[in-house]
Amino acid sequence: MDRREFIKTELEKKTTLKSIGYSLGVSKQRIYQLIQYYNLDTPQRNKHGKYKHLSIKEKWLHRTLRAKTIPQSRKDELFQYLKNKLPDNCPVYNFPLSYSQTSGRVESSPSIDRFDSNLDYTLDNVTIISWKANRQKNDSTKEDLIKLVDWYKTFDKT
Repeated sequence: MDRREFIKTELEKKTTLKSIGYSLGVSKQRIYQLIQYYNLDTPQRNKHGKYKHLSIKEKWLHRTLRAKTIPQSRKDELFQYLKNKLPDNCPVYNFPLSYSQTSGRVESSPSIDRFDSNLDYTLDNVTIISWKANRQKNDSTKEDLIKLVDWYKTFDKT
């Protein structure tokens, strides 16, 4: 059993972070870091806050939409629409997305992308991809753009 599966199994048994760390020979702080890295939910992480009933992915989506300058009614609509469509992997590059990243954007951070940047954030104009894929609209190699274009072709509505 790999480390991720071991931690997940122990968390399901309600084992404390300190006990899990002792079993693996690391500190509870390191176990917490691994939990964040593996995007695992824990009772310890969900105890506090106004949005404690939301999953890690939903918390990310809520925070991201809150920062957008769009009307609140549209934010609520987008949240309801996107919350069940949050991918585990980047649809463009197929690497895992890190929803619990707390130290700024990295390539594996999820990002709300508009298919057409000239249009508003609407249900038919948004998707979730990695920050790397979203950023590459600005600075890309030919090979990267081909991958991005191939992925966008799957959403062609004509």
